[in-house]
Amino acid sequence: MRKIKEIFIAIHIEQLLSKQEIMTLYVNKIFLGYRSYGFGAAAQVYFGKNLQDLTLSEIATLAGMPKAPSTMNPIYSLERATNRRNVVLKRMLDEGYITRSEYEQAKAEPIVARYHGAEIELNAPYIAEMARAWAVEHYGEDVYESGIKVYTTVDSQLQVAAEKAAINNLLGYDERHGYRGAVATLWKDGAEHGMLRKLKSIWTTNRPMVN
Repeated sequence: MRKIKEIFIAIHIEQLLSKQEIMTLYVNKIFLGYRSYGFGAAAQVYFGKNLQDLTLSEIATLAGMPKAPSTMNPIYSLERATNRRNVVLKRMLDEGYITRSEYEQAKAEPIVARYHGAEIELNAPYIAEMARAWAVEHYGEDVYESGIKVYTTVDSQLQVAAEKAAINNLLGYDERHGYRGAVATLWKDGAEHGMLRKLKSIWTTNRPMVN
């Protein structure tokens, strides 16, 4: 049934979009491991580069990952990623996209990959949320995919100092006043909570029979 539904979805997509548009969506949306979606993101995550800066070997490595992105990426398994890259390079050679010398050079190139996470220059979640809400209000939900950048006038040194002061003073206030008891008592010692009794009753009534 799932396959039948996918057939109708595929037909409907082809009625709405051209082959080029479908391919564009695919390469920008597909999951490629380590929370990277799209080949542009994968290039940054695995190699710390933009797509146009990748070598032929690195391009082939990414091209071979859609089959099994969680296990064929070069961080999880360098051996499997290398073998898959070589398969892609051979296909490119057979189809005439690269020359024999390019193939040999790319195949001999070692894959050097590591996780390149996003570098957070300043941790200011409250300001970031204000900027996000403003962008969505003015430009709609498309801001998540349009590549829009929002620049604020927050002074990073003042932000760090304010955050440090707030945390230190809150911790200091709590330590000065000491433990002030539980906020609330849900049930007394030795007495079952109503929800717990209800769950036990449901389990006793509906538990499966075992021979």
